[in-house]
Amino acid sequence: MGWSGGTYTKGNSATGGWTGDASLGIGIEAGRHDTQDNDFASGINNCLAKDGQNAMTGNLNLGSTNRVVNVASATARTDAPTVAQVQDGSFIWLSTTSGSANAQTANATPAITAYTAGQKFRFKAGFTNTGATTLQINGIAGPKNIFDIATNAALRSDQILVNYIYEVIYDGTQFVLLEPNRNWISYTPTITQGSAVAKTVGYAKYRIDGNTCHVQVSVTLTAAGGAGSVIQVSLPISSSSAVYRNVGSASIYRAAVTTYLISAAFFDAVASSYVVFATTTSTTNFVGGSPSFALANNDAITFNISYEI
Repeated sequence: MGWSGGTYTKGNSATGGWTGDASLGIGIEAGRHDTQDNDFASGINNCLAKDGQNAMTGNLNLGSTNRVVNVASATARTDAPTVAQVQDGSFIWLSTTSGSANAQTANATPAITAYTAGQKFRFKAGFTNTGATTLQINGIAGPKNIFDIATNAALRSDQILVNYIYEVIYDGTQFVLLEPNRNWISYTPTITQGSAVAKTVGYAKYRIDGNTCHVQVSVTLTAAGGAGSVIQVSLPISSSSAVYRNVGSASIYRAAVTTYLISAAFFDAVASSYVVFATTTSTTNFVGGSPSFALANNDAITFNISYEI
């Protein structure tokens, strides 16, 4: 009987094969020929054809010391990848996103057909987001929200910046952005004292770190404010609370009398999107609440604060 473990044994090997049969006076018999021919067919069928016309029916054992070499690059999710494709991140690189600022789209190659928990992708942002943002890959129905890993909440504005590289992981419900933008971002604060006060912005930037917003501002006034009215400076992102509390240090320079009012910065008692000021010499005379002076040309306001958003 023929094939066993990849080794062929002739069916008439016990008699010495066809030569032995002849010496024993055994003629050519159909049964003996048919058995051997069937064994040949079975053995050939158990071999892999190099033109790919038959498929494996079990695991391919390479003997631990052999390799599969000269493999073509994978083009389908059922293909075996090359080391080059794995090293190059070919399957998780989405290139530059399309769509719009808050509804970004991209394509993976080979294409995915469904989102699966644990999927990881990298992309170059084609837009700067301006608020809660979604990502849709390969046109799969139902764009998925992108959450900030630090807050497990929807993105805020400027957490994805155009032309920067980002990485997301799908958690089974939405994509999680592993490293949201933490660069300093410019903004234009408004100054009011009774009404809007014109100013020149020397420096006004903020950065987001999880649930914390850090803000640094330095502005010089070019017009007068109104005495007795609240001095307010707008923030880039509103606080999560309007509680009247100290959020950092501040100063107001009064050019006419060359005097600095060193102050604490507080949230406005009503609106958490503004800060006002209190002097360090009195807990009752809030500069922001009822200052006896009006802001004037060449006065300056500076502050460095951090607050929860």
